[in-house]
Amino acid sequence: MLANRPVSAEETIETLLEEAWLEELTAAHRIIDPRPPRYAPWPDDLDPRLIDALRSRGVEALWT
Repeated sequence: MLANRPVSAEETIETLLEEAWLEELTAAHRIIDPRPPRYAPWPDDLDPRLIDALRSRGVEALWT
């Protein structure tokens, strides 16, 4: 499963689904339709250092 090249999420999932030993550990596998993210403000009690670290990596808001 380790690759020397970037792989897509789809390729990773396909590889995992082919692993027999994972079959007994898999409760469900569903494909859901994509939808736009919903954003939320940073919680007031979140450590500002964490917010700064996330922002420095391009995360400007929380999402679900």
